[in-house]
Amino acid sequence: MLALTRTHARLALGALARGLAVALALVVPTACAERGTVRAGREPPDAVSAASAHERAPLRLIFVTDLEGVLEPCGCGGGPAGGVDRLVAAVDELRHGADRAEVLAAGDSFYAREAQPAARVQDRWKAEMIADVLARMNALLIADAQSALVALPGTPLRVAVLGEAPSPYALAALSGAIALHTGHAQASGAAASGEALVVRGARRSEGLLWIDVWPSDQAGAGWRVATAAPREPAIAHAARIGARQLDASAPQDAEVRAQLDALFARIGAHNAAVPSAEHAVARPLPDDDHAGAETCAACHTPAYFWWRNSPHGRSLATLEGRGRALDFDCVGCHATGPPPSARAPEAPPAHAGVGCESCHGAGRAHADNPAAHPLPSAVPERRCRACHDRDHSPAFDHARAALRLVAPGHGAALRAGAGSAPP
Repeated sequence: MLALTRTHARLALGALARGLAVALALVVPTACAERGTVRAGREPPDAVSAASAHERAPLRLIFVTDLEGVLEPCGCGGGPAGGVDRLVAAVDELRHGADRAEVLAAGDSFYAREAQPAARVQDRWKAEMIADVLARMNALLIADAQSALVALPGTPLRVAVLGEAPSPYALAALSGAIALHTGHAQASGAAASGEALVVRGARRSEGLLWIDVWPSDQAGAGWRVATAAPREPAIAHAARIGARQLDASAPQDAEVRAQLDALFARIGAHNAAVPSAEHAVARPLPDDDHAGAETCAACHTPAYFWWRNSPHGRSLATLEGRGRALDFDCVGCHATGPPPSARAPEAPPAHAGVGCESCHGAGRAHADNPAAHPLPSAVPERRCRACHDRDHSPAFDHARAALRLVAPGHGAALRAGAGSAPP
């Protein structure tokens, strides 16, 4: 574990780059009064300022976990809006609710995967912005590793970062500690487990979990989960759990939002100049095997005109509207086949959007000789879930979604047997 001053921590975070083996736990022992200070121009919400002195916790721990290099979730599948701009605004607000507030960041903060060559530059820029955001939050702990153990200055408390599947023996050895799970798929929350408090945070800036703590002055104290402040000194540490999903109604920090927009524009300008052969997308199919949707239209005319105005047909346009049509984290699921087909505005119309061949397979041979090279009309569910996964479409229901794709010339005969498509 590496203990650094705030200045050194900021420099170290700013220097993060792909290929470095980062196992970093930063402890910044600054004064509690300074750390709990709110930036000028922000007033505490009425509900928070009206809280009674008794209910106000002496310590609030705010957990930022598993950002995975994602500055804002995709948002195209109806999931939480999230985003580091909303995350910063929420942290600023939560600082008002306790005498002292600390931000603890852990898990895979900077990178979600091993980048393909073309994506290395944009991944590094995104990691640098996450580093800047964490420094702006004045985080007490930044543990970008599977495990770390840190003491909270001025308290008897310790926080242990344990990774995805910690051993029960590890929990048994952490009497009185806060055991933070990272890299997990379960819902966020916290619960007392023996003498430890087990915490599971949110992922990818989709939400925040915090704990209001009334530490016990008893040696070897364990934990209990409370719904209100303790009325008298307790033999166990008391923890009141709070959670918030950062949906589209959550306020955004204007300064961070402007940084995001500028970064996405910078990424687009850079990626537009990347040679086509180096582009990286989710489905690397040979480009010369694709005929394009316009070719399919010659025989499947009703289906083509329905598709052109469907969400799949407009999928690349949705990225253009958000300034992310050349973001390698997004474009693979908004275009057909490999780049340069996904490059906008230069993208050939045949490959823009989630076209016929995204679902039914490359169709050039079929277009040349349909009888000799038939394409399957049925699409396996796994092909849909390659993009409609937990991170991009958390509420995806394959059976309901399939009915929405039934249209004239596109499986209309199936509708009679399956019933009407849901709204």
